[in-house]
Amino acid sequence: RLNEITYEATVTTGLESLAKLEIRKKIADCSDINHTNGHIIFRTKRGYDEISKLCSIDNIFVVIYDDYHPNLIDMDLETLYREIFISVIEKCDWKTGMAVWKEAMKFVGDIDALLDLDDKSAIPSFRASCNRNGEHKFTSQDAAHRFGGLIHDRFQWKVSLKQYDLEVVLNIKNNSLRILLCLTKESLSKRHIVSFGLTTLRGTIAYNLIQIANVQPGEIVCDPLCGSGVIPVECSKNWPDNFIIAADLFETAIDKTRTNFDANDLFKRTGLLRCDSTQLPLRDNTIDVFVTDLPFGKRMGNKMNNTRLYPLLITEMIRCSRIGSARIVILTQDKLNANKTINNRMAKKYCKFEKAYHVNIGGLNASVYLLKRNGQSFNE
Repeated sequence: RLNEITYEATVTTGLESLAKLEIRKKIADCSDINHTNGHIIFRTKRGYDEISKLCSIDNIFVVIYDDYHPNLIDMDLETLYREIFISVIEKCDWKTGMAVWKEAMKFVGDIDALLDLDDKSAIPSFRASCNRNGEHKFTSQDAAHRFGGLIHDRFQWKVSLKQYDLEVVLNIKNNSLRILLCLTKESLSKRHIVSFGLTTLRGTIAYNLIQIANVQPGEIVCDPLCGSGVIPVECSKNWPDNFIIAADLFETAIDKTRTNFDANDLFKRTGLLRCDSTQLPLRDNTIDVFVTDLPFGKRMGNKMNNTRLYPLLITEMIRCSRIGSARIVILTQDKLNANKTINNRMAKKYCKFEKAYHVNIGGLNASVYLLKRNGQSFNE
């Protein structure tokens, strides 16, 4: 592949820096990595199959047009159509975009035929959608409708809003216009999980939590509130030189985790415990990394319970943590109780607060906290 391809990927808002870290680590020839809220844009000669192996990103797009239009924000729909859309459709790099789309979708037809009006043998169905940010004089739906009409006129592709082969996405932010082809049929966050619970964490978020912990080869990692086992699954799949302990009190959670371990053939490198996470059956000073998704107190539990639960959980993780080197990474939306807990006497005596990430998960503002165990022996 000789030409560089511009990709755009979605990522949990607040964790963009971690997605960039993974891209730099795994895509050696990557250049021009930039991000906006919830989006990473980068250039590389690598094809879709390699990009789709990235674990921190949810959906992938190929960029076929990206430019700034000084007066776009002041244009009405007809002016936008006449002065921008009509010329832009010819400037889009359809050939590169469709070649990447063909690879992603395992499409067997000829790309030149798809772009040739005279060949009707392999006409894909498509839909156009629009994500818009700014005070424009047109709606997202109207912009998508007009640009979709142009695509139909230009290539004679069939419009289908539900059963479509190809999605063309307009990203309009103030005076900027970027046009993308969607390469993923569903979020990559689901790729390793077959059994889901009510509050199952996205696999891509789990991967980024583990990145925050900076897990090293040979370390023992524990998720004491494993739920469906997403964090242990992502850790075991992507950090194969480590042993992972998954624990939960509820039998349904243990069953789901066991199913997900079986689906990924992970039992050689994992342990599964049914136990109370405030009384772990683990020795003092044995766990290198704790990574867990605490109860938010929304769909499961409540914030009143968290007032008592969080300090007990942190104390137990501190007890089991390896002195002087262990890391504790916790995700929660209950920031009030989390902040109280990490600033209480116990946490301050045995841990140093390193960093917080503020993230958006399904419309909820949550936080990720990184604590590092100090050299103080546990003697409570």
